[in-house]
Amino acid sequence: MSLLGLPSPSPSVGPTGFSLENYPVAVNVVLGLITLASVVVAILARRDAHRSARATEAAARAAETSASVAKQAFDASMAPQWEAVGATQVDGSGQIAVGIRLVGPPGLNLLERIWITVWGDEHLRPWDGEPLTMEQRAEAVWGPYKFSPGFEREASLGHVAGPFAMVRGAPLVLDMQRSDPPPRYTNVTKWRKRYEITPIRLLISVERATGHEDLVILEVRNPDGTRPRMRRL
Repeated sequence: MSLLGLPSPSPSVGPTGFSLENYPVAVNVVLGLITLASVVVAILARRDAHRSARATEAAARAAETSASVAKQAFDASMAPQWEAVGATQVDGSGQIAVGIRLVGPPGLNLLERIWITVWGDEHLRPWDGEPLTMEQRAEAVWGPYKFSPGFEREASLGHVAGPFAMVRGAPLVLDMQRSDPPPRYTNVTKWRKRYEITPIRLLISVERATGHEDLVILEVRNPDGTRPRMRRL
């Protein structure tokens, strides 16, 4: 009782007569809703973060792909272009001088290192109906001509020559001679007949500063008059 004789208000009751202690279920519901809202906000934030990360990764992949496509297009546009000058016999000795020339594209004026390999047909023509072994392939240059001694790469048996530097427009003259049959192929006349209408095929390998390697097979006119061509690998 108060001094005036009136009942004193309960300490747990507000001025309006409402007490949270009288509604424990409502309190739990409110707290539960607050917790649920916090969880939902956290989930949405994590989802947005994942979406942002995926979008960043996709943009990076797209940029990398675009750069790769641009590099490939540039490499293709700067691929060396070759021309066969021809093959001239030297004094009827079986020696020939084979000329090749770098003719393009515009902007490509110098190649610092090229290698040239005689591209034979050992992978196309079996020996007496049987595929050749690697040892048999290495026994000879399986084409009409090979590089002359002293001009070839050391220990290549006439297969490979180089490295050479090439300036656009300036011919490179290669010293070559008739190829010899492998040891077990004793019929030299038959060997010559085998290649009498075969062009001289040269595999030109160029490794450029960009790390890209160009491979081209250039067909040079055989002294019998076969027509030259160029095939890019």
